[in-house]
Amino acid sequence: MLGNLVVKLVPDFKYVGTWFTSVHPNIFARHYAIKASKAWGVANAVFGLKHQIGSLPVREGLALYKARVDCYLTSGCELSLDTDALVTEHVEVQHLFLRRLLGLNAHSVLAVLFTETGLLPVRIRQLLLALGRLQYMLSTNSTRTVHDALLDSVALFREGRSGWATDLAILFRRLPTPIDVGPDDLLSAERVDAVKKEVVSVVDADLQRDIDNMVKTHLLRNRVELVDHETGTLSLVTRRLRHYLTMVVVPAHRKAMTGLLLGDHNLSVERLRYATRYRVAIPPELRLCRFCRAGVEDEVHALYDCRGEARLVELRSHFLSSLKSLDPVTWGFYMIANYHQ
Repeated sequence: MLGNLVVKLVPDFKYVGTWFTSVHPNIFARHYAIKASKAWGVANAVFGLKHQIGSLPVREGLALYKARVDCYLTSGCELSLDTDALVTEHVEVQHLFLRRLLGLNAHSVLAVLFTETGLLPVRIRQLLLALGRLQYMLSTNSTRTVHDALLDSVALFREGRSGWATDLAILFRRLPTPIDVGPDDLLSAERVDAVKKEVVSVVDADLQRDIDNMVKTHLLRNRVELVDHETGTLSLVTRRLRHYLTMVVVPAHRKAMTGLLLGDHNLSVERLRYATRYRVAIPPELRLCRFCRAGVEDEVHALYDCRGEARLVELRSHFLSSLKSLDPVTWGFYMIANYHQ
């Protein structure tokens, strides 16, 4: 009894927007499941707009993701730190949304979903929000209950017991490059701010490592971006919404270019990489061009080298003529490279 109110014994209950359950080892299990289901529904509704507006532009698609999907994927993440597999479905929603938006297949490289859009993986996004909550708790007056709760949690962490602060430290250790954080670090506003920046740096370094080492992303290596319009400074930028995703206005052309750059296309260098029911995987040097048989059918060969198909040669000639008039410098680089070959 609570006054005249009979308190019922229930398996789960919603309090201040967060679901709690007593029938699962993780008290936030139902919250994760409900929010993941809602995120799936919103994602499907967003792409259902295709029947009314056609293919969804990338910039607008990312805006809808941030406004309508991300809120479900990060709901309650400041409290329910994802130290187990319950967040896996949230990760799948993010991957599905970005792959559909970019026009990639369900088994495409994961790193490019973030390097090309500028977004962070949902696990890292949740971790940064949790650190933001920690910064807020540190800024509160010592008379506030939330401040006492933080001190109690850090005390449990210091004693090696489970708790919110301990879970936070576990997440730091699970980063691609682990970050060592102690109890005193969690009570220092300056240290927490430094850790937030370090988390982003660690994730960006891991994404760049994938780009530099994966065969499918060889066209993205050593890529520089304009970082200062006034001085014309160029630099390596790991994550950014890339210009080709917004400047190519025809959806079919944009998706074709995206697939070509990100290793998601039908050229032999990719299609013969995998074994099928009636064929074994073909070694890279034997994935020859279907037209000329003079070289490996990769992206560069198809665009600039193959002369085994008249229509392809005609299109290339027209493209180079346009390039010469629009960008003589790039055309000159191509001619020099072609001459040395």
